[in-house]
Amino acid sequence: MTNAGAPLQFRIIKMSDRSECECCGRKGLKRTVHLENLTSGDDVFFGVDCASTALKQRYQGKRFKISREAIKSMAARAKTDRVIVEAA
Repeated sequence: MTNAGAPLQFRIIKMSDRSECECCGRKGLKRTVHLENLTSGDDVFFGVDCASTALKQRYQGKRFKISREAIKSMAARAKTDRVIVEAA
């Protein structure tokens, strides 16, 4: 079963200097990723690891986590390009 028709759920807004992940509750983080939930319209702040899990990409019919480096790169680029990635 594939999620080919699954709607986009998150959009990366930017990197943030907040120190707490709203996904797992971890505190003392160096950076978080500011995401917009496209289904509810809420802004959320996930740690880089939680964001890489939430923003899985499809490759050859399977879904894989995005690397930490790719998350940082997408967040840096999102300020101008409005990068939209598909979430699990």
